[in-house]
Amino acid sequence: MAAVKRGLAYRLGWSAFAVALAAYSVYLGLNGGGWSHVATALAWVLFAVSWFLQPVAPSGDAPVAGAAGLRNGVTIAAVVLLVGSLVVRWLFGV
Repeated sequence: MAAVKRGLAYRLGWSAFAVALAAYSVYLGLNGGGWSHVATALAWVLFAVSWFLQPVAPSGDAPVAGAAGLRNGVTIAAVVLLVGSLVVRWLFGV
């Protein structure tokens, strides 16, 4: 049970970190930073969801089978959106 609580704490911690980065990106986007910051914020929200969906191993052996396809899809979408927004910001400055 301790492994589950520790795993949940890590998932909540990383998700909170991603949400904080998303809030900062929204702040930058709304204060003249451009729409690419809002896209970056959406990517961080997707990372928060993806990190929260990580399975926890209750006995320390093997992770509990979860929606691996959903988690992988959300992670790939977040990476594509984050890289795309950074490239747009780098090329066009918006």
